[in-house]
Amino acid sequence: MIRPLDIVVTKDSIYRTTVELDGSDYEIELVWNERDSHWFLTLRDAEGTDLATGVKVTATQPILYHSKIDGLPPGQLWAFDTTQQNIDPGLRDIGSRVIFMYSDEVA
Repeated sequence: MIRPLDIVVTKDSIYRTTVELDGSDYEIELVWNERDSHWFLTLRDAEGTDLATGVKVTATQPILYHSKIDGLPPGQLWAFDTTQQNIDPGLRDIGSRVIFMYSDEVA
């Protein structure tokens, strides 16, 4: 099942939230890099262990596409540009023009 995640960044350049992915809780941390003009994602398990760090958030491929680390959720996470122009999220775009989507693992 593909579903949107309730992630809305309104004013901060660092954002943290806990989300449920495939039945487990994970912390998502988003950090805006002014120099690169991109968001970077860190994903942690429920115990706070880093599973993926400093992953650039783009609208053109799944966020954890290249990550093959034990403990990662089995589905796919991506940033979806609702304008369908595949433009990466800017500082104020997450939760409006760009939404995070998660596709559960297919059994």
